Amino acid sequence: MAAAKITSTSNMVAYPWKLATFAKVTQSDWTILDCAGTLSFDARLVTGAVETPTYADVDAVHASAYGTTDTAIVYDGATANSRSSGGFYIRNSTSGEIMYVVADSAPAAAGGTFTVRRGCLGTTAAAIANNAVLVILNSIIFGSATTGPATIMYLPLPDDPATQIIG
Repeated sequence: MAAAKITSTSNMVAYPWKLATFAKVTQSDWTILDCAGTLSFDARLVTGAVETPTYADVDAVHASAYGTTDTAIVYDGATANSRSSGGFYIRNSTSGEIMYVVADSAPAAAGGTFTVRRGCLGTTAAAIANNAVLVILNSIIFGSATTGPATIMYLPLPDDPATQIIG
């Protein structure tokens, strides 16, 4: 598995969706979108074959649980280099809370610490249990075995974590 480098992006006139192209080399290649995250996307190979995209994720690590005001979240179970050093959103898959990652202490490793801003985009800060899955909203994994040129269409989330789009 390897990183799929985006080779081009374009903005659709009067339409907020973005379209990116990339070369998929192996099953489970991933790409990091050029935005803080997305809640909606679709990917296909240029042959028309449907791709099976999913978000990358990590597991929160804590002896008990993180409270609603904790801003340093230790994680493990990540794919090395599948995220940037900060400036992206994560979502607690249990509570739905969206957090903005200001910094990732180890983006090239399987484990590290996220420094986060809690309760973003109109969500409410919630406790994070040990081993809770945190979904990385700008890192997409392409799961099908088919390879070749591909596209992903996605709706970028706002760069400003204070923007109210949920709730």
